[in-house]
Amino acid sequence: MRSYAACTNQGPVRQYNEDRVSIILNIAKPDHCTDWKKAAYFGVFDGHGGVDCADYLRDSLHTFLVKEKSFPNNIPEALSQAFHRCETTFLERCKSLPSLDKSGSCAVVVFIYGDTCYIANSGDSRAIMSSFSG
Repeated sequence: MRSYAACTNQGPVRQYNEDRVSIILNIAKPDHCTDWKKAAYFGVFDGHGGVDCADYLRDSLHTFLVKEKSFPNNIPEALSQAFHRCETTFLERCKSLPSLDKSGSCAVVVFIYGDTCYIANSGDSRAIMSSFSG
């Protein structure tokens, strides 16, 4: 049996939670991939100063990942590039808005491809993984 959990907690300062979670248990095979393994994506985004950035990461980071040229042959490189391109795109989007969004977000992403687990983070977010057999 396999299971997963995600938890966010409203801090003591604000009356609302700026954290966002993205869980995709079966990522569809991108058109540019010939060989494909089962893939799952988990992201926790710790919003700061508003929710716009965390919302954008929740909704978009995984699509940047699967569109990378190095994906799925070099997933560490694809993750790094996806983080960079997503940030750049969000910042450009903010510049085009009438009122400049000042939110930000830390992020931790777990991407499982076949039998291999990749973990990437930005900021002070971290992940804990455990395994139990018995």
